[in-house]
Amino acid sequence: MRNKNLIGRVPQREGMCDGFGRDFVREAIEKRRIVLSGEAPLQVIHDIYEHPTVLHYDMHYGLELGILLSGQMIREYPGHRRVLMAGEVWFCNIWEPHGFRIVRAPSECVVWVIWPPLL
Repeated sequence: MRNKNLIGRVPQREGMCDGFGRDFVREAIEKRRIVLSGEAPLQVIHDIYEHPTVLHYDMHYGLELGILLSGQMIREYPGHRRVLMAGEVWFCNIWEPHGFRIVRAPSECVVWVIWPPLL
């Protein structure tokens, strides 16, 4: 049953909150510069994690679409957290703060970052 992987969704508090009683620390969100343009509208990232990781937050201009090929990952957004298993996908909007951590390794994922005007 897929819903058992859903950890929870709670209303967002005022400000930047992860919805689980912890505030996003703005300084902890890495503003990533991913170079995208009409000539290079897509960046594909293939990552392999040999060990579990700590939670890392970032945000960027491009739209993000990813698929977890193996392992287990937690994706976090303000007010939402989801456990992903192999074969599941995620989407992240433009400049949307988001975070992830690998909880079962080895984990492998592919991420497509798309230049928004391409859509």
